[in-house]
Amino acid sequence: MERMIKSQDIFILLVLLRDTLGEWTYDTLSAHVGVAKSEVYRSIKRSASSHLFDLQSRRVRKAELLEFIAHGIRYAFAVAPGNSVRGMPTAWNAPGLEEHLMTDELERFVWPHPRGTMRGRAIEPFHDAVIAAAAQDEELHRQLALCDAIRLGSARERKLAATLLTEALKS
Repeated sequence: MERMIKSQDIFILLVLLRDTLGEWTYDTLSAHVGVAKSEVYRSIKRSASSHLFDLQSRRVRKAELLEFIAHGIRYAFAVAPGNSVRGMPTAWNAPGLEEHLMTDELERFVWPHPRGTMRGRAIEPFHDAVIAAAAQDEELHRQLALCDAIRLGSARERKLAATLLTEALKS
């Protein structure tokens, strides 16, 4: 069994924290996130072995996930921005974050997508299914963008993004 967490696991855990599925099954979670059932199953197992998910209660270990995102995500899933492309805004450019995470106008980041609403430097999303899921759920989009802000930002921006994510996950 794979034990090392993958970026898609963060995506799936954040979806589970949104609690829009209620009592989920691997089938319903797979259909909801657009990820194959076998990938979802392996993701949950990896998350459990990384102490980010409790298999007994079938719940995300929120405090541990937040700690990992705030302090480890930028190292585990380092990001190297690519060329300027059209895409869906992420990091501090995502809807609802511009007023909190002010930065240089030249520092725009997007998940590449041909029907995107903004041009910016390309950031690979945690999984190919992120863009479709974020388009359907504005709060999930915001949470994933905050993860990217933590991966990309300065110490001040990382701290603010971690605080905003913690507040978002408390509600």
